[in-house]
Amino acid sequence: MPQTREELDSRAEVTLLCKSEVRVLTLKQQLANVQFIFLTSWLVMASSAIFLPYLMAHFVTRDSWITAGLLVANAFILYLITWLFVRICPNRTLVGGLLQGFGPWMGRALAVVFLGMVFVAMVTLQRKSSLFIGENLSPATPLIVIDMCIIIPVGYAAFLGLEVLGRLSDVLTPAAALVTLLICALSLRNVHPSYLLPVLANGMDPVLRGAVVPWRFTLQSLFCLQFVHALKNPKKDLPRNFLWVGLIVAVVGVVAHLLMVSILGEQLAYVKYPLLEIVKAIRYGDFFQRLDPVYVGGVLMALMLQQSLMLYIFVSAAAETFNLHDYRNLVWPAVLVVAACSLLLWKDGESVDEFIVYTHPGIFITGLLTLPTMAIVSGWIRRRGRQTVGQ
Repeated sequence: MPQTREELDSRAEVTLLCKSEVRVLTLKQQLANVQFIFLTSWLVMASSAIFLPYLMAHFVTRDSWITAGLLVANAFILYLITWLFVRICPNRTLVGGLLQGFGPWMGRALAVVFLGMVFVAMVTLQRKSSLFIGENLSPATPLIVIDMCIIIPVGYAAFLGLEVLGRLSDVLTPAAALVTLLICALSLRNVHPSYLLPVLANGMDPVLRGAVVPWRFTLQSLFCLQFVHALKNPKKDLPRNFLWVGLIVAVVGVVAHLLMVSILGEQLAYVKYPLLEIVKAIRYGDFFQRLDPVYVGGVLMALMLQQSLMLYIFVSAAAETFNLHDYRNLVWPAVLVVAACSLLLWKDGESVDEFIVYTHPGIFITGLLTLPTMAIVSGWIRRRGRQTVGQ
């Protein structure tokens, strides 16, 4: 019988792999740290850069750049959670940590809660993406046609696997960074620096209330704990990668809101897609204008990458939860269910926005902070128990 802590942990690791995680390892796919950072960043930024300013305008407009600056705190929250997770639950996904800590029945129940959160995020994103494309590219096309044109390539990308998504992010991220810098440079002629002066008419209360929605989007990056095994050395690299993700999201959020506020001012409260309006306003003579179709096309690619990653996380987590051999068998059924629910659950775009502003934060902030914490605490208790038995 093993007596040292290392031998006990090793035996527990082998037992768990034999029982529940061998199906994950058979489909194990590797990501470089840069690819992990890119994918996790797109999981937050692809949708938040388009829809978040309008949603935050329910609470704050001129001072929204202050709200975006508060996202720096989330970077350190993400670092702390992931640092504890990879040490207490080494080489485990989030579902694997819950199954290890709470057993096959309670662990699966908690894993189903996690699956529910990912599913709600997918359905909401699918409906918002369809509305965005319909309003800006094809207003006369039925929503169901747009929905299927988006979800089919999303399902195919998720079917191909995580490495394909990582390579796609390698191509998309530098191009998006270059286009963003170009848009910022071309928009400088429309900037009004006086708009950036803090108003704070009602104190910090609207600023803090407006920060709740972006905090929910930032914590969504914890979905990526489901493919922690894709890193070569997660114990060393994962916390640092999440810190980088949090800082990148905070910096991009501050820059984007500085640009939107300095150009639009109080009009930010009445514009549904502020960045798109900024792009439409770029005109240099008769030969350099109408960049919005190019911008919409780039946004569509980013949204599809984010949706593909969410779908991969959902089906891989479901396969691990219910002990299935291959997650690919779940991809196309999940695609059909997501497409149907995105059309049936809300009657119009306003109801989707109300759901995101007033319901999403409670679900995701509570769930995405609670589930990893429960896995960490239960893993620590089990480790202390094994250590006591060994002694």
